[in-house]
Amino acid sequence: MQAFLLSSEEVAKRAKELYDNGIRQQVETEENIGKMIIIDIETGEYAIDKTDLLDLLVFVLVTKSLHLSVVIWSVIIGDKWYY
Repeated sequence: MQAFLLSSEEVAKRAKELYDNGIRQQVETEENIGKMIIIDIETGEYAIDKTDLLDLLVFVLVTKSLHLSVVIWSVIIGDKWYY
């Protein structure tokens, strides 16, 4: 997939499909509600903010070093606006 050619709407659509069709069931736990999740829409890999944004920054940097054209998407776990 050439994610860098996708519109922002298509990125959001693909990320939402990944989240709704598998990731959500794994991450929407009491301890994760309110934390940010970043999803690589090409691989489905994701990272959750454990303590601060440093973990997420490392995830983004490592992912970008492996896949130069990576497109990521983020959402707050359990946020009502998402639904």
